Amino acid sequence: MEQQRTARESEAGVGRFFGDRPVGLEGLANGNGKHRLGHTLRQKVLPTTERINKTYQAYSPVYDLIFGKVFESGRHVSLELLDPKPGDVVLDAGVGTGLNLPLFPSYCKVVGIDLCAPMIRRAKDRAQQEGLEQVDFGLMDMQHLALADNSVDAVVSLYAISVVPDPVAAIREFKRVCKPGGKIVITNHFKSEHKVVGRVEELIATGATFLGFETDVCWEKLLRDAELVPRRVEKVNILNLSRAILCINPK
Repeated sequence: MEQQRTARESEAGVGRFFGDRPVGLEGLANGNGKHRLGHTLRQKVLPTTERINKTYQAYSPVYDLIFGKVFESGRHVSLELLDPKPGDVVLDAGVGTGLNLPLFPSYCKVVGIDLCAPMIRRAKDRAQQEGLEQVDFGLMDMQHLALADNSVDAVVSLYAISVVPDPVAAIREFKRVCKPGGKIVITNHFKSEHKVVGRVEELIATGATFLGFETDVCWEKLLRDAELVPRRVEKVNILNLSRAILCINPK
């Protein structure tokens, strides 16, 4: 039953939140023109969107317990790097259960999107409980965003880029929907620069894929392939194993 409901929500999600075609900022407004944001050595098995969705459906009830405190410092650093301005519309790509949402200032508007319907439901519940009236949600794949070009002022993606099957495609979508000169902040665990640790991450990458993420993503190559230049890179979280990366959209 849960799988059937999730499938129905996935099919209807983009239409429910953003209409049946890519829309610009005007598509996030109500009839009065006001924003309705109230609301290697081995053969590696590549992740698929379907597998990722199923994995995070299973994670959703315990996600906060597993990933809440351990990634908390990285969330704070990421929002400091983003530094949204009054009136900005920010895309939170891979919003998950909404752990990031209370960190956004009330004077900016947030569009939280995720592929996994149970995650979105938990994020909506969190926003309601916290009284976050500037947040709206969309059920969609960050590799294929149902938003028009230049429709948001900034993009932040926390601990999600190593989850998608094609992270380069996702970053290219971030660039497409973000206005020229807008900030793009990507925070994630990336392959260690330490040779021994990096080698271990390569060896366990196949098993990690089945757990719903990649351990051997190199951030320098990722950004190079996506044609995005880092402006600032901060080491974050336990043992500095993650990176918070600030880029400026070049287009």
